[in-house]
Amino acid sequence: MSDTANNHSSSNTSQPSQGEIWLLLDSFTFGGIETHVVELAHGLIQFEQPVRVVLLTQFDTPSAIINKLTQANIPYSYLYQLAHANPSRQFLALMNQCFNACQQWQPKVLHAHGYKANLISKLCSGSTRQVATFHSGETPTGAVRFYDWLDRYSACLSSHNFTVSLQIADKIPYRTQTLNNFVNTQNLKPSAGKRIAFVGRLSHEKGPDTFIEIAQALPEHHFYLYGDGDMMDELKCVAPNNVTFEGFQADMTKVWPQIGLLLITSRYEGLPMTALEAMAREIPVISFAVGAVEALIQHEHNGWIAHNQDDIIHYIEQWHSIERHCRLTLTSNAAKTITEHYSTQSVIPQLIESYQ
Repeated sequence: MSDTANNHSSSNTSQPSQGEIWLLLDSFTFGGIETHVVELAHGLIQFEQPVRVVLLTQFDTPSAIINKLTQANIPYSYLYQLAHANPSRQFLALMNQCFNACQQWQPKVLHAHGYKANLISKLCSGSTRQVATFHSGETPTGAVRFYDWLDRYSACLSSHNFTVSLQIADKIPYRTQTLNNFVNTQNLKPSAGKRIAFVGRLSHEKGPDTFIEIAQALPEHHFYLYGDGDMMDELKCVAPNNVTFEGFQADMTKVWPQIGLLLITSRYEGLPMTALEAMAREIPVISFAVGAVEALIQHEHNGWIAHNQDDIIHYIEQWHSIERHCRLTLTSNAAKTITEHYSTQSVIPQLIESYQ
């Protein structure tokens, strides 16, 4: 094990105990699944449920989620630590670790997120109740496509299956429960920012290239991209002067107050956490009609649903010309939607019921 690995393997916030709820995932970068897991852990703690985030793999560079968990004082462990084994990235070794860890600590529930965690926990949770959440709306390519297929068609092995949108549920050939993504709305302040922003991974399914094309069509406005990914170099080559690349953000709580309008230009989505985070802060969202966004956004009531780039351009201009009282009504409706249907207080009780 490297010195780096040794340094962050000892940073657990508490020792494990029997009867915890384990949130299992494989994580390196910080995206929608990681945001969901952190919010879920927060919510379970608020409802006095013993919880631990369990990471399948320990990388030489600490996973981005570690900093979030440490700041929030959320207990976490690596799977190999719970199994008293050596670190490994091999699938069979992880299966063995999962089985041994469950046998020793007897968690109340093993709630997995993402295809790798889902598959391992379904096969090796033993007598522990296993729950899976399906987050991905896109169809993967390469080897991941096979594992995604295997994950979906082995859903019958789980005690309970959640999806974050009806579109994802349609891809699972067994019974699932569609559960809203959610955010903690306590102590959030409305944003007074003005920036037109993209927040997310700079990858094909998120459509940052479309965001760039919209910026090209509106040179009188400035646009900001928050995030990193494999399209970064390609996008920088074609971006006009009215686009600023802000890069990966370790702490979005410092960024949201700068944003006044969020664009979701994704080709595929479940229920994007960025939309919930924005609307909870009274930041309106213009989004393509993808995933569960149409259930979240009521057009021109709490945001806008677009069907093409021209629609988005039109709604950006509409937002800038809208009368103040109409603007306040729309932003207030956005926050109210999150509080009533997509907040910790409204969703966590449904999860706890599934754990029983």
